[in-house]
Amino acid sequence: MESIKLIPFEKLKVSEYNVRTVIKKEEIEALMNSIRKLGLLEPLTVMPEDDKYGIVIGRRRYEAIKILKKKHPSEFQLLFGEGIPC
Repeated sequence: MESIKLIPFEKLKVSEYNVRTVIKKEEIEALMNSIRKLGLLEPLTVMPEDDKYGIVIGRRRYEAIKILKKKHPSEFQLLFGEGIPC
């Protein structure tokens, strides 16, 4: 059964099972701006890996959230202060 859980950003990592290897910076910037305006429309798909959660689907969203956290920490806190929807 699928359910959405809020996971702290620090507990997330890219899984070795994630197939996306090429990340285009300009696409990630555009996605970050979309998340700033609309929020995260689709949760990340994760699985437990060691003491973290590996991102299986949603690497681009994760990378965009990472940039958001760095460039706009107050907006990150507002959107994801309780965790990232996964």
